[in-house]
Amino acid sequence: MSDLLKMCHTVISSLYKKTACKMYPVEPAKYFKNSRGSVKLDPPKCILCTLCEKRCPTGAIKVDRNAGIWEIDRTRCIVCNECVSCCRPGALSMENQYTTPDVKISVEKVNVPKKEKPKPKKQPTEKKTVSKKTDTKKTAEKAPKEQETKKDAAESAQKKQETQKPKDKE
Repeated sequence: MSDLLKMCHTVISSLYKKTACKMYPVEPAKYFKNSRGSVKLDPPKCILCTLCEKRCPTGAIKVDRNAGIWEIDRTRCIVCNECVSCCRPGALSMENQYTTPDVKISVEKVNVPKKEKPKPKKQPTEKKTVSKKTDTKKTAEKAPKEQETKKDAAESAQKKQETQKPKDKE
């Protein structure tokens, strides 16, 4: 019985007090500095690194690097701010304005302009390594030639000795 009396007291006292709720459509809502409304992408800053896709706990964000498309499913997004906190180039931000209610499930697709990767500068090759390679090639090519010339020299020396021996005997 005491619970019933407490409830009646609460109901009667709330009839004479000012309402705790605001009339939202009539009075615009106040947005505070840290309130989370929706994720916003700045396409020129986006580098399609897929960190936001990997960190999204619900899988609401999809990134297609080949096509250059970043998309978000607003019905799956729980506005946890994880994607915004991990975005290195700062392309994602959290707006404090709420999105309009959707009747249909929709996926917001954003075309991100592809950035040309800078071509790496050609580094000069080290002369020492190139010369070593050519030296080894040259020595490999010279080695058989040197052996042939040594053989030829030895044969010619033997012929000279043979020709000189008979002259000495006479």
